Amino acid sequence: MLRETVCIYVVDDDVLYCSALAHYLSLNPDYKVRTFYSAKDLKASLHENPDIITLDYSMPDTKGEDLLGLIMQESPETKVIIISGQEDIKVAIDLFKKGAHDYIQKDADTQQRLWMAIQNLRETIELKKEVESLKKEVEKKYDFQHSIIGNSTAIKKIF
Repeated sequence: MLRETVCIYVVDDDVLYCSALAHYLSLNPDYKVRTFYSAKDLKASLHENPDIITLDYSMPDTKGEDLLGLIMQESPETKVIIISGQEDIKVAIDLFKKGAHDYIQKDADTQQRLWMAIQNLRETIELKKEVESLKKEVEKKYDFQHSIIGNSTAIKKIF
């Protein structure tokens, strides 16, 4: 299967941290990575429907959960990975309930865990695309309504 480029947005108000994550992810040539340092900048680009957004929970211009809600509303197919310094499990559970795909705590292993989370998401995204493609192919091949002719009650019931 031909692998497609995965569009990833990295959102963090800490410019150095955001740039470091983006650089690390861009080491994979199949990843198209863009950085955003504010919720306002991200909001202006949500219409582009990125595949994945890594989102700092503590943005100064918007609450993390509010921004997650906006992403889920504006770009529901986008997978969101929250990256946070928060250790509160209740916050993480609430974010999962609101649509976050993963929650990674900022520490020395953040980059490695993020890499693995994105790899897993990428496989999921590719599998979903493949299933949709196969469904369309099967529907075309076995479109009985256009290949079987008949108006009887039994034929209508079969359709």
